[in-house]
Amino acid sequence: MAHVGVLKVLDEFQIPISSICGCSMGGLVASLFAMGLQISEIERIARKYSSTREMMKLVDLTPHRKGFIISQRLRGFLSRFIDDRVNMEDSKIPLCMNAVNLRTGDEVILDRGNLIDAILATTAVPGIFSPFESDNITLADGGVVNNLPISIMRNRTENPIVAVDVHQSFSKNTNRNNATSNPLIVVPEFVREYYLAELIRTKKLTELQLQQNPPDLLLIPDIDPSISTFFGFQRVSELITAGEKVTRDKKNDLLMLIE
Repeated sequence: MAHVGVLKVLDEFQIPISSICGCSMGGLVASLFAMGLQISEIERIARKYSSTREMMKLVDLTPHRKGFIISQRLRGFLSRFIDDRVNMEDSKIPLCMNAVNLRTGDEVILDRGNLIDAILATTAVPGIFSPFESDNITLADGGVVNNLPISIMRNRTENPIVAVDVHQSFSKNTNRNNATSNPLIVVPEFVREYYLAELIRTKKLTELQLQQNPPDLLLIPDIDPSISTFFGFQRVSELITAGEKVTRDKKNDLLMLIE
């Protein structure tokens, strides 16, 4: 949701975007923008479909599920605002996403073929979304291996790269229950510990990626620690505002990149 705020201000500043790459939820937002949806329409979609009631429609509680949210329900959800016949090559702005092959551990770059298939692959957070399976390949969230895919963009453009890191801050002062607590849902303790371990792993991996492939400008929205992969999707306004603020604060840096 913070990505929406970033794009909203880039559009306001009339910053031209020559290509766009996204991972996980960033892949979904990037896709909508690359296909030509107005940022006001993307914001409307974010606000309309991020209620607890809408999210619970996607949840599968059957015993043999591979994730809380199954692909077919998510595909039906995405089909409300993306034509299921559209391919990535049809995008108005060159678009790519990434995923990971769960059978080999290799990163997979998604830049052609069915757009919804690609979104289902890049957003397939293990344990939450069921993996995407097709043609003897099983794909999951690209963030498992490359959460901030700057390296992909470096091989595709000579233009300045603006990266947006929306991951929750994690420090010794972080309340471990903040990231996995919700008054409506009880999360087992082992799930909380696993999630916090994943937060640490992701943070360290992202730091390493930034050292190896620094962007020309890094935007880090200030996101409350209580907002996480599990909870916080009801706080859309707060998240969009965080994306807007960090982008406005970097206006001079953005204009320098254009020059």
